[in-house]
Amino acid sequence: MFVTFQTILGYRKARKYRRDYVGYLFQDYALIPDQTVYDNINLAARPNKILSTKAMLTQIAQALDQVGLARCEHRTQQRVAIARLLVRPPKVVLADEPTGALDHDNSLRVIAHLRDLADGGASVVVATHSDLVADSADQHIKVA
Repeated sequence: MFVTFQTILGYRKARKYRRDYVGYLFQDYALIPDQTVYDNINLAARPNKILSTKAMLTQIAQALDQVGLARCEHRTQQRVAIARLLVRPPKVVLADEPTGALDHDNSLRVIAHLRDLADGGASVVVATHSDLVADSADQHIKVA
């Protein structure tokens, strides 16, 4: 497999690449139900051994602020999932129906965050049935 100008061969290299460079955004959020918002985001940030605990807390707070969760409300699972991406910006984002369960306004927020990641240099791959999401993409590939 050839990704981000690297050849990735073997299970260990592929696993390390996915851990260090790929972010996931799912329709069902893929959050750990019994964990706090902080714990769910910290799970994604944990492989970053370079940052101190204080720096990581600051980065998590910034990610929450970026998605409008400086103060948590109910029905915020997708924003927590996006904050999980933002705390350790990936080079590749794989998003499966990221707006499928959201209203129009929240869909626009998710699209804006995905667009920001793409504009920042990430490759964003989205599977969607939403014309709103598809229209925000640089390229479309229709699979029938």
